[in-house]
Amino acid sequence: STCVGASTSVTGSSLAVSSATIPAAGSCTVQIPVQSATVGAYTFSLNAGAVGHFFGSGDASQVSSVTLTVTAAPTPGISLSAASLAFGAVTLGTTGANQTLTVTSNGTAALVISAVTSSAPTEFEIVSTSCVGAPIAPTGTCTVVMRFRPGAVGARTGSLTLSHNAPSTGSTTVVSLTGTGSSIPVGAI
Repeated sequence: STCVGASTSVTGSSLAVSSATIPAAGSCTVQIPVQSATVGAYTFSLNAGAVGHFFGSGDASQVSSVTLTVTAAPTPGISLSAASLAFGAVTLGTTGANQTLTVTSNGTAALVISAVTSSAPTEFEIVSTSCVGAPIAPTGTCTVVMRFRPGAVGARTGSLTLSHNAPSTGSTTVVSLTGTGSSIPVGAI
């Protein structure tokens, strides 16, 4: 049952419950107004008028307190070894060196990556990834290996998108990709 007439208030790290009536040998539940951003320890104090009701003695001179710990719900998190990958200059018709992006699960719950995609897969190719298919435990890592094969001379851009369940960055994280296509040297044909 609920506490008849109970009211609660939070001030700093103190939680006060007052005006609760509990039948003899009964119990009740008090809803505590704590936001997810206020994780920590709270002092649960019973005012003199409610103490007798809580402990059944009727003696208002009794004072008691209980410490409650509010813990945040486990939440996945994501961090990357780099916000961008720069492949440098690569001659048309050739492929540049592979680059590896390391993804770390930095939350308190498993990170689930549902997809890893390149916006320009013919130029910025995903060679391999260990990120999709299984949850990544907190502090665990996975990798995405990419390479650049320019489709034209000049600056080339793209993006790598990781779709995941980490709420801190929305449902996606984007890595910018850059490279430069160089012309084939004269005499090399």
